[in-house]
Amino acid sequence: GFRHLQILGSSKYPTEVWRLLGEAESNATAPYELFDVGERCRRQAESCWVRYIKVRVLSHHQMEDNSFCALTRFQAFGSTQMTYIAEESSGEDAVDRRVEPSVADVAAWHDEA
Repeated sequence: GFRHLQILGSSKYPTEVWRLLGEAESNATAPYELFDVGERCRRQAESCWVRYIKVRVLSHHQMEDNSFCALTRFQAFGSTQMTYIAEESSGEDAVDRRVEPSVADVAAWHDEA
């Protein structure tokens, strides 16, 4: 399976410039994994508003003799800029705002499915 991954994003496609959203190292035996790039995005000045995602595989686990590795499922979770603007411009208190699901919430939903 894939080992070291880079997750990149762009607001347009095709593009020659991809912005690094996060890097991850996968577990060779996990049936699925979640990589949260949200924390890194919140620290960036431009945040992570992207429309297109690119996953770059930098290395793989040397567990088998074959040279093929399939990515069978990929899901990306996020929100739109319009949702963000609407929430920021509304007069609601932070307590009343919709809470974004955590990585643990998404993992629990995946286990229930």
